[in-house]
Amino acid sequence: MRTLTRKPIAGLTLTAALAWMLLPAGQAQAISRGVPDGEGHPMVAALGGTTPEGVLRYCGAVLVSETVLVTAAHCVAPGARPPGVELRVDFGSNATPTDPGWFAPVAEVASPQFLTGRQGEIGFGLSSDVGVVLLAPGQSGGRPVAQLPTRNLLDVMDSHNGLVGTLFDLVGYGCHANGSSGGPHRAECGDTERQSASAPFQALRPNWLVLNINVNATDEGGACVHDSGTPEFLHDTTRVVSITTGGDHVCRATQFNARLDTDTAREFLTQYVALP
Repeated sequence: MRTLTRKPIAGLTLTAALAWMLLPAGQAQAISRGVPDGEGHPMVAALGGTTPEGVLRYCGAVLVSETVLVTAAHCVAPGARPPGVELRVDFGSNATPTDPGWFAPVAEVASPQFLTGRQGEIGFGLSSDVGVVLLAPGQSGGRPVAQLPTRNLLDVMDSHNGLVGTLFDLVGYGCHANGSSGGPHRAECGDTERQSASAPFQALRPNWLVLNINVNATDEGGACVHDSGTPEFLHDTTRVVSITTGGDHVCRATQFNARLDTDTAREFLTQYVALP
C-alpha cells in the first residue's frame, strides 16, 4: 500500500470545491453512471461549507445512529475548510447551495490515526481516514440509520471467497466522470442530486476496500469528486462497510475506501456509537 499515490477525492479545501463547481455541467450527475436515489438511502447526507453564495457541498456522510454521521477524516480534519467557513449538513435528496435543509451540526472529529503526506496526499496504508460528525438529538429527523460492520467482516468474507464478484452500492452527491471514450477525460460537477450506483470488488487491503470503477471493464458506476465520506453498502442492504477516500483524479479506474471493520476504525468509532 505504501506505493499508492492516489489523492483524496474531495480535496482538502473549499477552494478546490469551488473550482470543481465551475466546471461545465454537461450531463453531470452525482456518482459516475448513477441514477437518482430519491428516498432510497435517506441516511446519506451531504456535507458542505458556508460561502456568500450559499452552502457548497464538498463531502458526504452516512448516519449510523440518531446523532452520529460517519465520514472521511480528511473531510473534517483541521484545515479541511478555509478559516471562517463553517460545516453544514443536508439530508435532502438535492443539496443545492440555497436548499433550506442545510443545518449546523454540534461537532466534527477526525480519527487521531489519520495522517497526511506531502501536499495533502493521504498516506495510504498508514492512516485511518475515518471521522464523525455529531448531531443534536432530533437533527436527524428520525430517519433510518445504516448498520456498521462486525469486526473484520470483510476479512471473513474474503477468506470464504465471498468478495470475488461482490457488488457494493455507492451513494453520494458528488461529480461524475464525463464518460468519453477518448481523452481528455474530466469530472463534471454541475448537479447536486443524491445518486446511487454499484461497483464491483477489486482488492482488500489492511485499511482499504478497493473497487473497480473502470466502466469499460465493469459497465458499473463509481464515486467521484465531492463523494469523499460517502458510504459503500453491501449490495441491496444498509450495512455500510467503508467510506469513500479517494481514487484516480478523473474517476475512471480505481476507488479506495476506508474500511470500518478494522480494529483501528472500531477503536475510534466506539467512542461515539455502539458497535456490533
